[in-house]
Amino acid sequence: MNALDTNVLVYRLDGRDPLKQAQARQLLRQLASDPTPTILLWQVLGELVCQLRSWQDRDVITRDGLLRYVATIRRLFPLTMPTPQVIDHALELTGQFSLSH
Repeated sequence: MNALDTNVLVYRLDGRDPLKQAQARQLLRQLASDPTPTILLWQVLGELVCQLRSWQDRDVITRDGLLRYVATIRRLFPLTMPTPQVIDHALELTGQFSLSH
């Protein structure tokens, strides 16, 4: 299983760095068509909406654009609430692979 990162979702829309934007678009297309499930964590969606709201306040994105993008992401990737087992698994992975989280 894969989980989306907020930055990838933001880079997908942010045209200030065309290379990151292209990479984010390619990654999201790949994840949407991959047989391995990709989930959208509740926290990631909240962080995305927070960023999009700040863009909306600065007239970078319209309210309709914000709502369309959130709806598209939710349609492509199931929204998931974390469970207590998630932290156990994260700690297991960080110990095994020297990852940070």
